[in-house]
Amino acid sequence: MKRIMEKIFGTHWKAFLIVGVIVIASIVLVNLCPWCRSATVEWMTYDNPVYGYSVEYPAHWVLDKIRPTLVQIYNEDTSAEQPILVNIVVNDWPLPLEAKVDEFISAYIYDAGHDSVHILTNSESDDRWDWKIAYRFVEVSVPCYGEAYFLHTENCTFTIHLQSFGSVGSSFDLCQDIADSFQLTT
Repeated sequence: MKRIMEKIFGTHWKAFLIVGVIVIASIVLVNLCPWCRSATVEWMTYDNPVYGYSVEYPAHWVLDKIRPTLVQIYNEDTSAEQPILVNIVVNDWPLPLEAKVDEFISAYIYDAGHDSVHILTNSESDDRWDWKIAYRFVEVSVPCYGEAYFLHTENCTFTIHLQSFGSVGSSFDLCQDIADSFQLTT
């Protein structure tokens, strides 16, 4: 092995090996560490006192408080790699979680008129979220991807809906960082 390395890299093969390990470790760290991905982005915090939650979002994005139960966060930069959108929806009428998930699938995915919808994940999630849906569809020949995370409390269900129009890229990582920052405050 040492002879092969010396033949390829010369006498400095150990330095090349160390640099290679550092590069690979950096790539792994950035992909496994969501807060490392966007550490250079300036963040703002939105607090919703009516429903008792907060969420962080990139300062250069737009936060649109459509109503107390619906907040949209999106990148208004038209030169961005793809248009992306985060919806935070609060459903405060009494329905079981499964009914709210079914309603989301009907209203936001199938009834929205998207072509070729494919549900990739539709199941109970993990310790952070009660339910997760991942899907893809085609809209006017543009491939799109979406995820929805559900958190069900005694009084309401919070839905954090991420949607990418075009290929999923690094901007979608920011959407996932927004979802990861969601916290109940009361």
